[in-house]
Amino acid sequence: MNFSEEKEFQQNRQLYEQKIAEDFGLDTSSPYANKWSFLTRKSLQLANSYAEFDAKYFIIKDALKETEVKINELDQFLLNKESILKSTPSLMPAIGNLTSPYGPRLSPYAGRIKFHEGIDIGAPVGTPIVAPADGVITFSGPKPGFGNFVQIVHGYGIETIFGHMASLHVKKGEKVSRGTKIATVGNTGYSTGPHLHYEVRVNGTPVDPIYYILN
Repeated sequence: MNFSEEKEFQQNRQLYEQKIAEDFGLDTSSPYANKWSFLTRKSLQLANSYAEFDAKYFIIKDALKETEVKINELDQFLLNKESILKSTPSLMPAIGNLTSPYGPRLSPYAGRIKFHEGIDIGAPVGTPIVAPADGVITFSGPKPGFGNFVQIVHGYGIETIFGHMASLHVKKGEKVSRGTKIATVGNTGYSTGPHLHYEVRVNGTPVDPIYYILN
C-alpha cells in the first residue's frame, strides 16, 4: 500500500520532521535544509518510517476493532444457540412403551375418532418422569381429564405437558433443568391404565413429541 500519497500520512510525516528538528535544537522557523547535519538528515529520514508505522498501526487497530465486534457477535450467537438447545425438549420423559401415538385415534371415552395431541407412554405406577429440557413450571396440580398435571414453559414458544401422574415433585414457578425429576407415572384422570400423556406445543400448537425425543 502506497501511504505517501495519503494526506494524513503527509501530515504525520511533517509533524515527525518538526519534532525531530526541535529535539536537535534547530530553528523551526527557518528552512531546515540549510541547517541539517548529516546525522540530523539521517534522523529526519526516520520521519517517513514513523509516519508509515502510524498508518499501519491504525489499519491494524481498525482491523482488530472490527474483529473484536465480530467475535462478540459470534459469542452472542453461540450463547443464544446454547440457550435454545437447553430449552428444546430432547429426552423421553419416562421409560416405557409407546401405547398411543400422536394423531387421530378412537377415543376410549368419547367412542369416536378424536385427535390425540400427544403420545401415551405406558409404564408402571411410580416410574420417574423427568423434564425433557430446561424450563419453568407454570402449572402443577390436578386438572379435569388429565388428573395430576404438569406444564413446563421452556422459552422460544416451546412448552411441554404431562398428564395422569401419580405424584408431583415440582411446584408452580419452580425452575427445572433437563433430566430433573418432576413426577411419577400414575393412572389419574381419564385413564384406562398406568401411563404418561406427554405433549409438546410450539407457539400453542401441539406437535408430534416423537420428533423431540433423541435418547
